Amino acid sequence: ATARDFLLDREFTITEEILWSPQFVNTLNEKNKLEYGSQSQRLWQPSPLMAEFIESVMPHYAIKPGTGLDIACGAGRDMTYLGMHGWQMYGIDQSIEALQRSQRLAQHHNVTITTLPVDLENTGYPLQSIAPPMPPTFDLICVFRYLHRPLLTQLQHHLKPNGIIIYQTFMEGCEKIGRPKNPRFLL
Repeated sequence: ATARDFLLDREFTITEEILWSPQFVNTLNEKNKLEYGSQSQRLWQPSPLMAEFIESVMPHYAIKPGTGLDIACGAGRDMTYLGMHGWQMYGIDQSIEALQRSQRLAQHHNVTITTLPVDLENTGYPLQSIAPPMPPTFDLICVFRYLHRPLLTQLQHHLKPNGIIIYQTFMEGCEKIGRPKNPRFLL
């Protein structure tokens, strides 16, 4: 019900709805489709741009994993994916709940990440003042589905020489087909 409401609120069309029930569990068991434990299938994907970076860009340019920072990391799928490929990842987000989900996701995949609660929009630009465990500079900085314009001029100060920035955000025009609709969040 929560997922349905979330999707309908964002103007998605729901083509099929299957509710979790004891009967549904029995059906899955009968078809040998129910999995438990750490060997179960990964049911999430990183952003396509992150997958392209790991699968094509890193091998092509012989990029070795190093330290990475995921800004506005949310539930941590891109950060966890990088950690699964050898990156030592740090993530910041204003939501404590999202950081807890990040930690659970990483732990489920045997990845260690460091997360810190940081509110970039209401506390100025506090990255310079964050004490360890976060290093001052990174080999990789990634930002996905987030736009805070003051951040754009500050990223270079936290990037090591020859470091990489991967930034993917929403562009003007997105508001015509979905979210976000607020021009403040559109590049």
